[in-house]
Amino acid sequence: PPLVAEISMINSGLEPNIAELLRTSGELNGNRMPAVNSIPLQEHILLSVDLEKLLLYDVPYDALLKELRTGLKENNIGTLRSFQRFIPIVISGKEMMVSDVIAGGGVVNNKKEIIPLSSLVTISHGQDLKMITAGKDGEYVPLVFSPEDDQKDGYVNKITKTVKKSGLFDVRFTGSIFSNLKLLKEIGILLIISVLLLYFILAAQFESLVQPLLVLLEIPIDVAAAIVILYLTGQTLNLMSAMGMVIMTGIIITDSILKLDVINQLRKEGYQIMDAIRIGGHRRLRAIIMTSLTSILAMVPLLFTDDLGSELQKPFSYALIGGMIMGTAVSLYLVPLVYWSIYRNEGVKK
Repeated sequence: PPLVAEISMINSGLEPNIAELLRTSGELNGNRMPAVNSIPLQEHILLSVDLEKLLLYDVPYDALLKELRTGLKENNIGTLRSFQRFIPIVISGKEMMVSDVIAGGGVVNNKKEIIPLSSLVTISHGQDLKMITAGKDGEYVPLVFSPEDDQKDGYVNKITKTVKKSGLFDVRFTGSIFSNLKLLKEIGILLIISVLLLYFILAAQFESLVQPLLVLLEIPIDVAAAIVILYLTGQTLNLMSAMGMVIMTGIIITDSILKLDVINQLRKEGYQIMDAIRIGGHRRLRAIIMTSLTSILAMVPLLFTDDLGSELQKPFSYALIGGMIMGTAVSLYLVPLVYWSIYRNEGVKK
C-alpha cells in the first residue's frame, strides 16, 4: 500500500480503548482522505462468573470451568498420538448456542447439589479487534491510505494531528511512498558514483579530460527529456521511471562514446576535423538508428496494455522512449557540433 498509518497505544494495551480508536478512525474518514480502510472488528461473547455466588453455593471454580468447557466443546482431556498424527480428545455436549448452554446447564457443588449455570454466569456482548499486527516496535492497528505522491505530506500531517489529539495513541508511517523515496535516493547516489567512474574511464580511454564531458553532457539532457515526457503523459517520477532513465542513459551514451572514438581514429589517420566528423557520423549512423529504434519499438507495446502490472510498466516505458528520442538526436547532432567547436582550431591529430 502507498501509505500505512500504524496506530499503537502509548504505554498501554489496545483493547481498553477500542471506542476511542474507532472515534479516531472516524475522524480520519471525515477528513475526506480517500481509500481509508475501516478497522476490522469482531463480535465476542463475554462470560462473567459471579465469585460471591460461587462461595455462597459452595461451587468449585474448576468444576464450573470444566462444565463450561464441556458445553462449549473446549474440554480437551488429552491427545491421541498415531504415528505422525496428533488428534485432540475433547469431551463435549450437544451442539447448542452459548445462551442455551448457560440456561440449560448445571454444575455439581461440594454438597452434591446441582446449581444452574445461569445463577453463576452472566452473558454480555462486545466488540474486539479482529486482527492486531505486531512489528519490531510492538502491536499496532494498520490504517491504509492511497494518496498521490504530492499529497503525502498533507496526509501525514492530518493523520498525525488527528491521532495525537486523543492523547492515547501514537502513530508511525510506512508504505511504498517512503520505500520508493529511499530507493530513489539510493539510485541517485549510485548514479553519481557511476558518472564519476565513467568519467575517469573515458578520460583514460580518450587520453583527454575534455572529451568525457562531451559524453556526460548527454546525461542531463536526456534525463530532462524523459522527465518532460513523464509530465506530458501524466506519469510520475518513481522507482520504475528512474530505472528507465538509468537504462536509457547506459544505452545512449554508448553510441556517443563509439562515435567519438571513430572520429578520433580518423583524425589520427590524417583526416581534417570536418572530414573526420562527417565520415565518423556516416559510419555510426546506422548503428545508432538501429539501437534507438529497437529500444523504442520494444517499449511501444507496453504503452497500450491494460493488464496486471501495466501501471508499473508505463512510467518505465515513457522514460526510456523519451530519453532515447532525445539521446539519438544529441548523439547525431549535438555531440559532433560541440566536438567541432572545441577542436576546430586544431590540425590533424598525431
